Order: sequence, then C-alpha cells, then structure tokens
Amino acid sequence: KLKESSANNEDIYNNLLAYAVKSGPPSFSEEVLTTFVNAIVYQPTNEFGCEGERTYISDAPQELPGYLQEFKSAATIMESGPDVLECKGSCYGHSHNFLGAMKHHQCNKCKEIVCHLCSTDLHKSGTDKYCLPCYVEEKMLPRKRMYPLTLIQSHYNK
Repeated sequence: KLKESSANNEDIYNNLLAYAVKSGPPSFSEEVLTTFVNAIVYQPTNEFGCEGERTYISDAPQELPGYLQEFKSAATIMESGPDVLECKGSCYGHSHNFLGAMKHHQCNKCKEIVCHLCSTDLHKSGTDKYCLPCYVEEKMLPRKRMYPLTLIQSHYNK
C-alpha cells in the first residue's frame, strides 16, 4: 500500500507490477504486464496532438515499449516490447493497434485481424467470429436479393 504523498513513479510502477504478476492471467508474459503498467504510470496528462512537450503526473518515462509510442517524451528511448497487431476496427477505415497477447481472431468473412472488442460471434457458437462491419452485413442484409419481378414470378408459378 502506498501513501499518496510519498509515492513516485518507481514506487507506483513496482507495486502495480507486483500486483499484476500476482493476480494477472497466466497467459500474459512479464513483458506484456510491464507494458500495461507503463501505460498506467506514464499516460500523459495532456491531450494527444496538443502543442508543446508532453506532461506527466511525475517524471517523464526514460524507456517505453513501441506499443506506447504516443506516450513518449522528447527524451524517451523506445524499445521493441511485446508484439503489436493492427485491428481492422469496428468501423471502416478506423483501425487501431493492440497487444498481440490479447484475445483476437481472423474475421470469417473479410479474413482481417480483429481484436476481441471489435468483434462478435454470429451464432454464439464461439466459432463464427466476425468483425462488426461484416457481422452487420451477415445479420442484417439478406444473402440473396429478391427483386420484385422474381417475387411476382414465384407467386404465379405455384
């Protein structure tokens, strides 16, 4: 337990990492857990894209993994870090990066990589995984278009 007045980035980092290693899912490597902790400790306090140098709650990060590229200061050394994948995204043209250690799959329709937040299971079977745009197409749009003439012909051919 840390007292707010005496905590610094190193204390916060070490305590969060110890907690994450102790209680985190066994499928995450220490490198992935360290990246998550760095994201908490070194998230800038000013908005991305704002003018001027990044500001932080305490000290700027000395080193960060590539996944946290947007969190770097002018003096931060970037390291490779854990694998990073690009998700197609939940809307066309809005892709994003995520850690490869997180749940993800290949969309059954478009075959693109999708993180677990931008996807759904078409039939709740656990095997019919789709990105959200393809899910909407599969669920909401009919597989065959029935044109009015086809409907009229099918009615009279009975």
